[in-house]
Amino acid sequence: MIDVQKYPIIICNYCHPELTENAILSIRKFYPNVRIIVVNDLSKAPYSNIKKLENIDIVNNNRHLGHGISIDMGIKLVNTDWFYTFDHDVKFIKHGILEYFWEHRRRMVKAIGLEGVNPNLSFPFVHLMMAMWNKKVIEELNLTFARYLSDGFEFNPGYLLCRQLEEYGYKIITIPMAFLRSMIIHLGNVKYIGDFYDYKHKSKN
Repeated sequence: MIDVQKYPIIICNYCHPELTENAILSIRKFYPNVRIIVVNDLSKAPYSNIKKLENIDIVNNNRHLGHGISIDMGIKLVNTDWFYTFDHDVKFIKHGILEYFWEHRRRMVKAIGLEGVNPNLSFPFVHLMMAMWNKKVIEELNLTFARYLSDGFEFNPGYLLCRQLEEYGYKIITIPMAFLRSMIIHLGNVKYIGDFYDYKHKSKN
C-alpha cells in the first residue's frame, strides 16, 4: 500500500496568507505527516501559525512571478517522483482526497486531479487547484507550468502542461468537482462559468 503522505504538497500564496494558513491547518488535520512546500509569491506573509508546524518549507520569491512559475520554484524542493498541488484557498473537510488520486493512477498516467473547465478551451486538463503530478516525467521532458502565448496571454498552467504531456504520449485523468466536494471545498471568491469552482460568489451589489 502506498503511503500517500510521503509525497509533498505545493501551495502558492499571493496576498492571502490567512487563507494559506487555514488551508495548511485543514490539510494537517487529516494528513499530519505530509510535507508542505509554500511558495510565497512576494506577499507579506508572517505565517505565525504554520511556522510552529514540522515538515513545512517556505520559499520566498523576490518578485511577483505568478502561479505557474511559483509552482516550478516549489518543484525544485521536491525529492519524490510525485507531488500534489493545491490552491491556497481550499479547505480539507474529510480524509480521502490524496487516496482518491492514487486510486485513479494508471500506467502512462502522469497527471490526476480536478477537471479544468473553460468554455474557451476544448482540450481537457488537470487544474492546479487540486491535483497530483509526476515530477520525474516533468523533469525528463523539461516541462514547465509557466508558458505564455506570443500575445502575452497566459493560459491556466495546468492546461499547458497537460497539453505537453499528451503530445509526448502520456495520459491525464480529470475528475469532476462533484466527486471531490465531499472531501474538499474551494473558498475562493472567483466568478466563473460552469460547475467548476465550489464557492459562493459574493455579489458587490
